[in-house]
Amino acid sequence: MLCAAAVVVTVILFVLLARRIARIKATLVSGPRVKAKVLGIGFMKDRGRVEFEYTLEGQHYASGAAIMKNKQTTAISPGDEIEVAIDRADPTRAFVVDLYLA
Repeated sequence: MLCAAAVVVTVILFVLLARRIARIKATLVSGPRVKAKVLGIGFMKDRGRVEFEYTLEGQHYASGAAIMKNKQTTAISPGDEIEVAIDRADPTRAFVVDLYLA
C-alpha cells in the first residue's frame, strides 16, 4: 500500500514538473519580450532571487525570479537592464531570457 502511494505521488509530481517546463518553454518561445530594470538581487549560499520591473502594453509590473548563484547571475546588479519573456496568461510572471537560453 505504501509503495503504491509513493508511485502515485511520484507520477503526480512528474506531471506537474512537465507542465511547468512546458509553460516556461512556451513563454520563452512565444511570449512577449521586454526590457526590465533590475531592482535588487541577493544570494544566500548558492541560491538567490532577482527582483525586476517592466512595462507591458502600458501596464507597469514588478516581479522576481529564483536563481542559482553562478558567474552569469553574480554579474547582474541593481539598475541593470535584462530581457524578460512575459507569460501571456499571467503578465505578472516573467522569465529572465538569458538564464534559460544561455
